[in-house]
Amino acid sequence: MRFENIILIGTSHIAKQSLNEIKEAITTKKPGIVAVELDRRRLQALFSKEKHKVRLSDIKNIGVRGYFFALLGGWLQRKLGNIVGVAPGSEMKLAIQLAQESGAQIVLIDQDIEITLRKLSEQLTWKEKWHFFIDLVRGLLFSKREIKKYGLSEFDLTKVPDKKLIKQLIAHVKVRYPN
Repeated sequence: MRFENIILIGTSHIAKQSLNEIKEAITTKKPGIVAVELDRRRLQALFSKEKHKVRLSDIKNIGVRGYFFALLGGWLQRKLGNIVGVAPGSEMKLAIQLAQESGAQIVLIDQDIEITLRKLSEQLTWKEKWHFFIDLVRGLLFSKREIKKYGLSEFDLTKVPDKKLIKQLIAHVKVRYPN
């Protein structure tokens, strides 16, 4: 099967480069459909005036590990977003706004975040949980050493990482977290 009219845009949730690429693609290509890697719940949270926070009551749906992962991931995205001046999810919000303005159909293409977090919670082994704890402590206590170790000292948060760096980091994650 061959598709000639599909454009995939690799983004980073806090990169200004992502905003520019999305704006250019949607305004110049004028797609009939804009697919966004979101589920309905995260879409509503993205546009809501009230900030959605992970609650203790969410543990029954996403598990303890999923709960802590959601807390940590949200905190980290906000912290990095503050550093570069781009709110996490701005690229998805922009894509949706531009799609609405141009009359393009919006398609949400991600599964419910609760399913993702529940699977994460269920599938991590004790060894992977230990690795996660160690990696977290290393990152917090020895961040400069860890940054240098993975060749991230020249990494620019305002840009989408290049494919070589992404492949390198994914290879490391696959070794540390095979499940």
